Amino acid sequence: MVLIAAIRIYQIVSSRNKQDRDGTDTFDQDELKLLDKLNPGLEGRTERSKNKNKPYTLAYYLWIIARLGNWKPEDRDPPGPITFRRGWEALEKYRRVAALFQHPG
Repeated sequence: MVLIAAIRIYQIVSSRNKQDRDGTDTFDQDELKLLDKLNPGLEGRTERSKNKNKPYTLAYYLWIIARLGNWKPEDRDPPGPITFRRGWEALEKYRRVAALFQHPG
């Protein structure tokens, strides 16, 4: 399981700027819907803190994952594997909460 997570994080880091790849290359439909709902709350008020990636691309969704991992768009350095791991863990927590609301009991 750890190996699968490590491979997925590696794929994410190596694809963080891919505007030509669709979000479905890495995420399933439930994850994409959840990320779309989270994006507005992660964008800031300044132009620099907006998700400027083309919607529905892998780069668009990876920007959201990086923000969930506490990356700030004002940072000069791009998000790295630790940031993406933290973001992935945060996404998993959101998924569990969303699942509770979909299937209470």
